[in-house]
Amino acid sequence: MRTFFYRNALLLILAGVFVASGIAYAVTITGQHATVASRQQEPADPDAQMQADLAAAKAKQQAVADDALGTSTRRVTADTEVIRQFVNTVATWKDGAEYAAARESVMRRYKLDKDSQFMKVYFQEPVANRDSSGKTFYAVDADGLNSNLSSVDVKVLGVSGTSYRYMVLADIASSSNDGKASASRTSVIYLSLDGDGVMSEVSGYASAAKALNSN
Repeated sequence: MRTFFYRNALLLILAGVFVASGIAYAVTITGQHATVASRQQEPADPDAQMQADLAAAKAKQQAVADDALGTSTRRVTADTEVIRQFVNTVATWKDGAEYAAARESVMRRYKLDKDSQFMKVYFQEPVANRDSSGKTFYAVDADGLNSNLSSVDVKVLGVSGTSYRYMVLADIASSSNDGKASASRTSVIYLSLDGDGVMSEVSGYASAAKALNSN
């Protein structure tokens, strides 16, 4: 009888150990899963999360502006690309010959008259001389200047039917070909685009360039 009791007692103790071990294992696994889940909910990159929050806030702000002006974000995005290409053609050249070619390209591609405000005041005909052989010498080449578009900021001014009116702020950098001097200026361009991307009512004004900086 005593032997039977001891044997059963030993079995009960072992069973209790197994049950306790199982509970401890389950608690450990559950705790690990909770920790992993908690870590997964934390943003992997705080900076990326901040950028995402800023983008969302900007999109919300743009939506409010769109409602106020009756504009379409998709349309403005498409028009901005057209405007960027236009301004890049105007502002990017490495010598007098490229300036003259860009000017002709703008008039042809965007159907701008040579007597329009933009072509007469902003994108003026280059100062040049021709020798007896017909070779052209451009004034900008005497200083070895070139021009590049740095950035474009496009703002919607209003909407009339399918025509959007824009103000464009273009930052343009100029430098000498030898790299020893540079200057920058901000130009203001006004233009309208219809639903087909046809440009009209174009005018432009260049601010005085900052003095050339010697490098």
